[in-house]
Amino acid sequence: MLGSLSIVIPTYHRNDNLSILVSFLMNELDSQSSFRTIELIVLDNGSPEKFDAPRPISKGSTYRYISTEMTLSADINILKSYEAATSDWVYVIGDSKIPVQGFIEKISSDINQYKAKIFIYQDQS
Repeated sequence: MLGSLSIVIPTYHRNDNLSILVSFLMNELDSQSSFRTIELIVLDNGSPEKFDAPRPISKGSTYRYISTEMTLSADINILKSYEAATSDWVYVIGDSKIPVQGFIEKISSDINQYKAKIFIYQDQS
């Protein structure tokens, strides 16, 4: 079992997309067994409406909502994703992207297979 993983979602004013993505991610968290802990972070870029997680986070995981006081550029918000993460590994995903089912296990498999410190995943859809 690996240490910890941060899944960070930089977002701005897209609560409908975010709700779908976070629900998907919570289902993935329920079924994963590769990481000791996973933190799910929504990094809101000053949206007028705040976002609440649709249900309690799964056991062994945490949820944080971070909102900036003012709207920053998208690039800065993405960079802040890495600052917000506190885990051994960081996975940043756009608020309108749904990863493939089992992606957490895929990340774990890649870490174990390649022993690299940095992975960049590209959306294949």
